[in-house]
Amino acid sequence: MNRRSRRKVLGFCMLFLTAAIWGLAFIAQRDGADYLGPFSFMAARNWISLAAMSPLSFLLYRKNLRQRDGAGRGREGIFALFAGGAACGFFLCMGGAAQQYALPMSTAAKAGFISALYVVWVPLLGLFLFRKKEGMRTWIGTGLSIAGLYLLCMKEGLRLGMGDLMLLLCAFLYAMQIICVEHFIRKAEGIYLALLQILASAFLSTILMFLLERPTASDFWAALPSLLYVGIFSGAAGYTMQIMAQAYVDSTIASLILSLESVFSAVFGFLLLGQSLSGREILGCAFMLAAILFSQLPGIGTKEELPSAG
Repeated sequence: MNRRSRRKVLGFCMLFLTAAIWGLAFIAQRDGADYLGPFSFMAARNWISLAAMSPLSFLLYRKNLRQRDGAGRGREGIFALFAGGAACGFFLCMGGAAQQYALPMSTAAKAGFISALYVVWVPLLGLFLFRKKEGMRTWIGTGLSIAGLYLLCMKEGLRLGMGDLMLLLCAFLYAMQIICVEHFIRKAEGIYLALLQILASAFLSTILMFLLERPTASDFWAALPSLLYVGIFSGAAGYTMQIMAQAYVDSTIASLILSLESVFSAVFGFLLLGQSLSGREILGCAFMLAAILFSQLPGIGTKEELPSAG
């Protein structure tokens, strides 16, 4: 296995781990929504993420200074780093706030299904924004993933209310974040892009918190367990791994793997909470796993590979 293939496998592993972390985070986010408004929750989780990420970022910065060959040192790389951090941070903040706002107004199953529809938005946005054509296997994999999500999550039909419309907006914004990551990661170093993304999201959500919400110290304290999980694991670890993985994995494939958060949520509910899985739900999980495998099969449509990020 050559270096490029090893990096792609590493990217897949990081995305699978991120999906698992996000699958557990869904419960924490619902709990946090009982105490804090969407921007207050986003602000607190982002500052916690920054605190968790800063030591690693500092150590990597010191290492790059010694080696004098870190990525993103030219003028173009610096512009990509700050522009990418601002763009990714904006979509991350607004997407997370939309999801937090919608959670109390929708069932957990429906929220999981609609939020994960970024698997549709990502290839469509890639096509319309960048004329990026996907192979037939990718579109079939996307269709299998949607079918799997429906079987796994939807049990009461799909009647859309205000919360569900906000979740559709959330899916679009998360898709834009994935697209932005793929665009900027080619010129900026992943760990710094992740840090600036969280920093931009933290500043924006804090400003909107003071403008639109009035949280109290007791509200933050009540939501602290949820904030610590999503801040350290979902935010600091999850988004950093997502960005670093997308240096080696195409954005559409990345979105398919990340959509497995719904599968992991169901599996963790079975393992940790004793929730049973019906035959329909197991079939949905199988469809989604098949979507990932099918999208990687050779010989069914072609698509240009991403250049290696180093």
